[in-house]
Amino acid sequence: MGGAQEHKGGANKKRGEPREPRNIEVIRKLRGLESSPRPEGSAKKPKEPIGEDHKLTAWTRNLTIVTVLLVFVGAIGDGLVYATLSDAQKVSHDQAVDTEKALSIARDQATAADKQATAAIVQGDAAKLTADTAQKEMIANNRAWVGPSNGLLKASPTLGDALAITVQYQNTGREPATDAWIESHPEIAPDGPGMVDKITAYQKACLAHGGGSEVVFPTVGFASGYEAHTSIDGPKIAQAVIDGTDLVWDYGCMVYSTINEVHRSSFCYHTVEVWNAGRTPAIATALRVGWAICGQLPATPTYQHTERLPGGITIRAGVEAGGHTLDPGRFTIELSESEVSDVASDKRYFWMFVEIEFTDFMRESHKAHLCWRWDTLGDNGGTYGPRVVEAPPAYTEQT
Repeated sequence: MGGAQEHKGGANKKRGEPREPRNIEVIRKLRGLESSPRPEGSAKKPKEPIGEDHKLTAWTRNLTIVTVLLVFVGAIGDGLVYATLSDAQKVSHDQAVDTEKALSIARDQATAADKQATAAIVQGDAAKLTADTAQKEMIANNRAWVGPSNGLLKASPTLGDALAITVQYQNTGREPATDAWIESHPEIAPDGPGMVDKITAYQKACLAHGGGSEVVFPTVGFASGYEAHTSIDGPKIAQAVIDGTDLVWDYGCMVYSTINEVHRSSFCYHTVEVWNAGRTPAIATALRVGWAICGQLPATPTYQHTERLPGGITIRAGVEAGGHTLDPGRFTIELSESEVSDVASDKRYFWMFVEIEFTDFMRESHKAHLCWRWDTLGDNGGTYGPRVVEAPPAYTEQT
């Protein structure tokens, strides 16, 4: 109290004199411009000029401080940039994962949609096929079906006598056949390629015929249906017919309309006679007919049609007695389109086989078997060949 006070940074100053700012003193110490405070009462020394070395040192120091600060700030900036980049990369990675998931889902949806479209196409095709099949079945079940059911000779051929021929036909459908035209064309000729060519040409003409004006109503119950009658003049029945060298042929055509469509059926019949080469008469009691579409016949025949002969038919003994015609009755052979195509291209054959059951004068029962195959002769058609030796024994044996 009341004593003198020491003031750092200069001599004692009188009260009221202005004081030197404190920060100037700090700056002077940092720069090394003063080594120690002046003693109180000492006179000011003149300022020594600052050399170039001191200026360079101060500038270097300042530069170092600035560099450190910049490095620190740069490090902080790099950290911030790195942190920012890391966050951006994570976000980008997450977005890429989400995008891949979305693409995977889209691919799965596209695959499912493709499968659904394929299934829809298959279902549509199946529905169309079902509708087409149903329509065809409806038409087939309700349309008219006109075709021959039998070809008959009123009697066996006799030398010099006219021969009457009857072709029976029916409408087995459910509606009348309109604009119908029926023709039966009899002829006597030997079997062979010439006759086959003639029949083939006639069939082509049948396919081009436009029809007629008759109506064929559906056949109901036990009605025999319709008949087309024709005959062969007596002079044409020569000895060759009696001997079986020439055959009696009857081929024809049927044209009719049903459900606004024209349909055609062609047919051909010829006589098949049997001879009795024994010494005593034989009594035929039954006739069985079978057929098959195949390359080779099975070992055992299957007969689809049996015709009983009430009272029996006598077949006279001796070849000189001539042949005898047996009526096989009525039956229908139906072939599918694929079977017709296979037979026409010789992929498979059409076989027909017959079993004749008869008794001898001792009333013992016997059986005779015959077999034919439809063979192609040249390029114009086919005809039944003779008994085929390559058939299994059950088709040709005699008991």
